[in-house]
Parts: sequence; structure tokens; C-alpha cells
Amino acid sequence: MAPVVRELRRHADRFEARVCVTAQHRQMLDAAFYARFKVGHVEAGTVRLVGPHREHIVAEARRPLDDEAEYERIARAVNPYGDGRAVERIAEALL
Repeated sequence: MAPVVRELRRHADRFEARVCVTAQHRQMLDAAFYARFKVGHVEAGTVRLVGPHREHIVAEARRPLDDEAEYERIARAVNPYGDGRAVERIAEALL
């Protein structure tokens, strides 16, 4: 959702973008995430499950920044989500 919100904010004269996440929604999102992405996306190399602990999240986020081989591996992974142009298409449809 972040790319969509960011794109809508670029057009603040036409849209007011707001994001709201409650603890209840977070629990549902976590359950859906782990059920859906646990296997295929992790195997594809585009998702990494690291858990909710800050130190693990930060360490995993830094890996491709600190390790050139890891960066190249991620950059070349086939994205199971699509071609990365969804935000452009959504903005085009809305504008």
C-alpha cells in the first residue's frame, strides 16, 4: 500500500490519502501474511520472514546494503507480485 499512498500524496490537490492500522487489523494482516507468503515467496527470494523484533528487522534490511552479493541476488529474483508497475497503472486510471 505504501507506493499507492505515496503516489496519491503526489496529487494532493486531487486526493487526500490516509492510512489507518489498528492492533486488530495488524493481527489479521500478520495471520494472512504468514499463511500466504510463508512458502512460495520466501522460496522465490523476494520475501524474508524475520519476525517482529526490531533488531532482526534492521539486520535483515541492512543485509543487501552491506553485502553486494546479497543485493545482486535480490535484484535478480523474479518478483511473484508482478512487474512493479501497479502504482503507475493505478495513478493513470485515477487521473
